[in-house]
Amino acid sequence: MAAMHRLQVCLPHDLHRFLIRKAERDGVSVAEVIRRLVIHEADETPAADAAEYVLDMVGMCSGPEPLRDDVPVSECPELYLAAAVWDSRD
Repeated sequence: MAAMHRLQVCLPHDLHRFLIRKAERDGVSVAEVIRRLVIHEADETPAADAAEYVLDMVGMCSGPEPLRDDVPVSECPELYLAAAVWDSRD
């Protein structure tokens, strides 16, 4: 089991009763119910840095088109947009 950090929280009575009932239903401790709820929420929540996902994708694909004026699209996207519009006129 991973190292645990002891935490004390204050909850309204109805939430405390909910945790107790859920723990009894699931046959686990209240602490385990809280751990599971937090893990579920952490899994459902996007990473704090959504940019992390974008950065993971950088460089995954390469297009068949050569660089425009030796400038990567990441440095000057408007150059590529303008070129696409210009090329579509032909």
